[in-house]
Amino acid sequence: MVDLLLVNPPVFDTYGPNMGLGYVAESARNAGYSVQLYDANITMHARALDSNKGHLWSPNRQSEWIEKAAFLETKEVLSGEIDVCISEICARAPKNIGLFMSRTTYKCGVEIARGVRARLGPAVRLLLGGYDCHYLRVAERKLAHLGLADHIVIGEGERAIAELLNGEHAGNLFIQSRSAEDLDDIAWPTYAEVDWGATPRRVLVMGSRGCPWSRCMICPDKFGGKYRARSGENIFAEIMYNYRNNGIRVVSFADPVFNGRKQSVLELCELIRASGVKDLEMDAQSSFIFDISAGYAASLKEAGFGYLFFGFESGSQRIVEDMNKGFRVENAARIMRTLHEAGIKVGINVLTGFPTETEADFEATQRFLVENSQYIHKVHENNHFRIYTDVSDCGLNSVAEDPLRYGVDPATVSEENWISQGGRLTLEVRKRRTREVNDLCDRLGILKSYKVS
Repeated sequence: MVDLLLVNPPVFDTYGPNMGLGYVAESARNAGYSVQLYDANITMHARALDSNKGHLWSPNRQSEWIEKAAFLETKEVLSGEIDVCISEICARAPKNIGLFMSRTTYKCGVEIARGVRARLGPAVRLLLGGYDCHYLRVAERKLAHLGLADHIVIGEGERAIAELLNGEHAGNLFIQSRSAEDLDDIAWPTYAEVDWGATPRRVLVMGSRGCPWSRCMICPDKFGGKYRARSGENIFAEIMYNYRNNGIRVVSFADPVFNGRKQSVLELCELIRASGVKDLEMDAQSSFIFDISAGYAASLKEAGFGYLFFGFESGSQRIVEDMNKGFRVENAARIMRTLHEAGIKVGINVLTGFPTETEADFEATQRFLVENSQYIHKVHENNHFRIYTDVSDCGLNSVAEDPLRYGVDPATVSEENWISQGGRLTLEVRKRRTREVNDLCDRLGILKSYKVS
């Protein structure tokens, strides 16, 4: 009987192994426990392909995994595949099941947890962790009432999993984990449990945790806590292990802000250059707050970074400041040009319909896209602003906490259907602006990786 079975619920993309579960697996194994992985995402995708349902695994279909009404149809379509996954998980008869819960895996994860609990009862401990468990009030609201979990780990899971397997925290539903001060002390994933014959050979690497800015009012990366960065040497060791042992050539950095600590990034680039490795393909999310010079960009390109994407959101400096994004629009344009000249493709997110956005502000965004279109490879996300009331008391959406400050009619506060005072900024207007950005990208030849709603 295996001590710990880690389960990765289905999500809308087959991107490779789950990095978070990889960290948890290393911690459990280093503590002396046996570990197995059940990747329900890869398993269900393979079965769905056989039954002509594989189209659901696409970034353009993520709403069908996340939104309540849409997921009911997804669940119905995939009911047979979900039942098979539950049966295969139960057949392994693990002592403990660790289930990864995030915004994208949450609904299907709940179905798996409910099915396992119904069949195995209290014979197995259900341990929940992940992004939806990263803040206590979110976990309490979304998970505790389900009665499906024996323990819910709040925060980083490496220390907590060893403590739980050692028998600590008996009777405690919520486990507030302790974050590591030095990330170099944490064992990075070796993916010993991964079936590489079925899993895409691409890994996520996290070079830092937390955000060095951590003031943007629209970003969930406030969850990461105190900003900490690994050394370039430590990151290099992980990449080279996967390169030599798992055949990995494609690496995506999962840092909220990859360029937050320049010293570590340049150290990594120099180590890769000195190693003679020339066939890495790497990408990362970065921030316009932190400058990227021509020399810096050249080092990134030589190391194998071919794509950086940024949370740009708006071409209006006033809206950037209202969102507390922390950068100057003119600096964003300069950094994009610098990266383009170094041969690195640039992706950006666009967010229209912020409550204080006027038509003139929106036109500034359109103008920015036109003037800098030659430097923009792709618009990564193109969304209109939503008020997420389910996390309003966690500091993630200041508009929900104080709608009048942003000119929103308090009586209309909701995710989609909020209205600014006076009725100026309605859902119809916000969707129209999103469509106009989409059409502009088409005319400018800027690629897109989203579906317009």
